[in-house]
Amino acid sequence: MQITIYGKKGCGKCTAAKDKMRLMGVEYTSANLADFINPTEGWRDGPHREVLAWAADQNASLGDAMPAIQINDRVYDYSGGIKEIRRILKKTT
Repeated sequence: MQITIYGKKGCGKCTAAKDKMRLMGVEYTSANLADFINPTEGWRDGPHREVLAWAADQNASLGDAMPAIQINDRVYDYSGGIKEIRRILKKTT
């Protein structure tokens, strides 16, 4: 299971998501989504386009939609991501 938590600086929910991962004993990668948003041509084709598309589908600004939790190739909001990780962990034990 590959997990990436996309957040922004000063985001309390983003910090909570990382804390939750540590408590659950789950390895994850952390990324500041702002680092991947470059207004030059072609940024939509980058490896983080799924997260950008997910945020757009949330009808919220990227900042309001954070954290986004990407599990393998699917993106979830905070509560959905935690639920999915718990489901996966339960299946593997």
